[in-house]
Amino acid sequence: MYVYTKPGLTANISSFISCMRVFGGSNYQWYVGLTNDPKQSFLNIHNVDIQEIGWILSERISIHQLNFLKNYLTQIGCQNNLELDMPDPDQIYLYQIRDYTREEVVNKEKTKD
Repeated sequence: MYVYTKPGLTANISSFISCMRVFGGSNYQWYVGLTNDPKQSFLNIHNVDIQEIGWILSERISIHQLNFLKNYLTQIGCQNNLELDMPDPDQIYLYQIRDYTREEVVNKEKTKD
């Protein structure tokens, strides 16, 4: 299940939040990132099963809008790793973290140490 949305700064913050609430989970159970290649980000970097979990993808927007939206979403608790954001991004994405996604696997490895 997914939503493809057209962000417009503050109007779309509420759209992202609404979508997150529909899919469920706390804000910490969501990951937010920036990309110029959603397929690469979802499948190869984060190991997201796009058929199974909730995810949200914007259309192409300015870097100012991307940074505004990402900063807001991380301030309310969404996870992010700056090293995994792609260079020259033009889209923002969110997805629900699951046992098999990169963030959960990394978190499990950290707790083993």
